[in-house]
Amino acid sequence: LLPAATNNDARSTSTMAKLLTHHDIWHIHALLGCLALLNFLIRWNLLLYSGTFWWEHESLLSKILSTLVHLLLPVTSLLIPVPDKRNFKAPMIWPEFRLHSLLFAWRHVTATTVSLLVVDDSNENNKDVKSEHQICLLVTFVSIQHTAMWLASYVSKHLGDVNRRTTNAMPYPNYLSSSEINATKEMYRGSQFLATAMNFCWLSPELTFMPLLAIQIAPLCMTLVRKNRLTPAYHHCFYAWALWLNLCGLISLLWHDPNNKYQLVMWCLLTYQFTTYLRISRCWPKHIAWLVGPVGAWSVMKSCEFVSPMVSALLSMSLNKYTETVPWCPRVYWLLLRLGLPTLEVMRQNKHVLIPSWHQVDKLTTQKIDRVSRTVEFGLAAVSDVIFYVGVGVSALAFFSNVV
Repeated sequence: LLPAATNNDARSTSTMAKLLTHHDIWHIHALLGCLALLNFLIRWNLLLYSGTFWWEHESLLSKILSTLVHLLLPVTSLLIPVPDKRNFKAPMIWPEFRLHSLLFAWRHVTATTVSLLVVDDSNENNKDVKSEHQICLLVTFVSIQHTAMWLASYVSKHLGDVNRRTTNAMPYPNYLSSSEINATKEMYRGSQFLATAMNFCWLSPELTFMPLLAIQIAPLCMTLVRKNRLTPAYHHCFYAWALWLNLCGLISLLWHDPNNKYQLVMWCLLTYQFTTYLRISRCWPKHIAWLVGPVGAWSVMKSCEFVSPMVSALLSMSLNKYTETVPWCPRVYWLLLRLGLPTLEVMRQNKHVLIPSWHQVDKLTTQKIDRVSRTVEFGLAAVSDVIFYVGVGVSALAFFSNVV
């Protein structure tokens, strides 16, 4: 049912055009790919339905083994030959991209495995992590991120092009305007920053596992494009939806388990904001930005516990007696609305990618839909601001009444 490419070259009847070939010994890579897709389907249904990727009584071994499938998949891809040179006319796998996919999969699989070992629901002793252990985990996760970034830079230096990176040189359909292409590139860049920020949350294996979907959907779509089974437009479509789904995952986490996930989601978003500002606006080197950003966000949230109980109610990393004085509804609904804003904004700005046939819609209809979307976004922003100030006011009244 996928739209096939329209070019009539010899690929359609060649060996490379077949989904299963002799290059994949015993079809190990194909089998792992099917297992990975099945695991994604099951896990994301669980997340959106119950707020967690894991079944209630699922064993730790089952969680880890199902996660390791997503590391074995890119490892076995190394056995399959790909062209040495990148195709700049259509999104297809080349050596640099394949190694980057492997490195980023390793980053998230490793972080998820460590998170599962630290926070095991079946082990009561692991539910509360001491402060000194949190510092050790912070160092561990920072090391994982910077190792992956260093290796990715090394791969790009030897196999890639300094000027034509994976995202900025990605081919796009001819019917897209320059502004639409720039909006898509900005979404891709922001999603990459958010995925890295999510990978710092060691107390939530859900957050570290989420970005794997987009990381592994991209090479699947590129493979289908190469085999003439998918058009480049639908490659961007599926990849964009996989990225957008992460925002839905954050909302689901917060909705189903606000008391335990609120602080982690808040820290993730603060890390994203801090690092994006340092890296993009201030042009800091990426290793320094990703060192200062997460540590700065963690320090701000921990210091708020001592500086201001009212701010702590909104930013504290662990629940304390002052946080309990604020109703959870204002705090959680405020963050839910703030997450809803970029979710709608991404859909509005990238509808040309999320819906490949959107370019056929007339301009007047597009303008009407944009106006409605902007109105809804403005309303959500206004309501979230009201909830924010109401929450701070309730916190202040409760705090000072307790003091008196």
